[in-house]
Amino acid sequence: MHAEDAAQMFDEIARLLEFGGENPFKIRAYDNAARTLRELEEPIDALIAEDRLEDLPGIGKAIAQKIVDLATTGSVPLYERLTAETPIGVVDLLRVPGLGPKRARAAYDTLGIASLDALKEAAADGSLAGVAGFGEKMAATVLANVDRVKAYAGRFLGVEAREVAKLLAARLEETGAASRVVAAGGARRRSETVRRIVLVAAGEQPAAIVDAFVGLAAVHQIVEREAGWARVQLTGGLGAELHAVADRAFPFELVKRTGSTSHWTELQAVAESQGQVLTNQGIVDAQGTSIDCGDEHAVYGALGLSWVPPEMREGRGEIDAAAAGTLPELVRLGDIQGVVHCHTTWSDGRVSVDAMTRAAIERGYKYLVICDHGPSSGGPDADGLIQQREEIEEVDRAVVDFSVLTGIEVDIMKDGRLDLPDSVLAELDCVIAAVHSYFGLSRAEQTARFCRAIANPHVDILGHPTGRQLLARSPVDLDMERVLDAAVEHGVAIEINAQPKRLDLGWRWHRAALERRIKFVVAPDAHGPETIDYLEHGIAMARKGGLTAADILNTQPVEIFVGFAK
Repeated sequence: MHAEDAAQMFDEIARLLEFGGENPFKIRAYDNAARTLRELEEPIDALIAEDRLEDLPGIGKAIAQKIVDLATTGSVPLYERLTAETPIGVVDLLRVPGLGPKRARAAYDTLGIASLDALKEAAADGSLAGVAGFGEKMAATVLANVDRVKAYAGRFLGVEAREVAKLLAARLEETGAASRVVAAGGARRRSETVRRIVLVAAGEQPAAIVDAFVGLAAVHQIVEREAGWARVQLTGGLGAELHAVADRAFPFELVKRTGSTSHWTELQAVAESQGQVLTNQGIVDAQGTSIDCGDEHAVYGALGLSWVPPEMREGRGEIDAAAAGTLPELVRLGDIQGVVHCHTTWSDGRVSVDAMTRAAIERGYKYLVICDHGPSSGGPDADGLIQQREEIEEVDRAVVDFSVLTGIEVDIMKDGRLDLPDSVLAELDCVIAAVHSYFGLSRAEQTARFCRAIANPHVDILGHPTGRQLLARSPVDLDMERVLDAAVEHGVAIEINAQPKRLDLGWRWHRAALERRIKFVVAPDAHGPETIDYLEHGIAMARKGGLTAADILNTQPVEIFVGFAK
């Protein structure tokens, strides 16, 4: 479990408590606990294993137990109780930016608003503006945000769903009902967002596996069930479904439930072209003989195909490549040598340059590129960068067989200029240019803005290119083809930002970049030591886009990385 999982749970608890009018001190306790967890410098699993949670500031016995409950069962009884006591639509209200628990309570008490549709109607007809704490301006803000929340309703971050799926699979295996359980679906394909978790389990008695599944502590409600299948709602609202089969059918069921509908349909077409029939129960050849397959590799092999990595099973040409033997050897986390795009206390990071350096060394990397924000986003100005560079150089001299580089995440201003002069940028080892404002510009304005920034001779990497925040902010309106053409022309690499809420540039644009021979950088955008580990999510996105180690700059030694930047 990641500390962020528990922090988000405590955020939810605090909001629900505030909506219910709970004691402010109790609410503050959960807010403080969430803040503490986000500032951790070591894995939370280690603190749990060593019984050291209560050593953390703001973490008492009761909250420590809730962290343990979440890690071991996937649920927290208090959260279950609060969500059961709160009208289901109100939970959605609390996700509307700008509303907050107090205003949500006022709207509920005054107008009986308990759904997003009712909130939207009240904001549109003017009645919400008359509720205490709102007014016309706030009502207009709420109206603008409701549709965004509705568009994302029922979807969850893929990274979070994957963690829950792993925990759910482990708990189901512990019941002894299943011989093996694997998370499939979008979580296994490493989709950015998912609607539900999909598990595939095998055992002698599929019905008994379903019984064990629906009885897990994390299951809040049984939606539908049959002898070998069930769909449930988990605590927190995430849906999950289980497909339980006999051992012999497991590889086929796993292939079907992992790939997209298009991927599975194309596999069935391949089988048909060879006189075979493929179902989730097995393969039958033209003579009516069943073909046994012990695992997924054997299933693809029986169809004359190379095994397709789960991330690529989207029905976007991977079957043809598997038939031709031209699937790429996808990049792996172990290929990364340098940690690029890390923040420190010089901007909005939580620890010093030295602490981030030690964290990168401990994880086996070879170099670190410090990229704090420019002055427009709270980072150092030109004079501050001189002082920061002195500190970075001092740390660099103190380490052995490791390099610490001076970079920056400079802001792209409204007109495409950067928020530091060229003379300053020229002194840095690496310059990442990114947008942090003016997301509502027109397509033409936004594209011109990006292209002007890319044309700056000191820009090396375009950071989180679309500016999206999954389930919170849509990508900017951008002519990405033109932006990629500009990156080719000026030799600028594209970042795959590994933050779970960004994963930007998304995998659907990777092929277009590859065709232009653009280089990528997989970067954690780390704001603390533990968030260096976000690199795993960025690598998953790169694999989903079909990237190899050769396509990614920071798989290369520091000399090659710096050579590109220079």
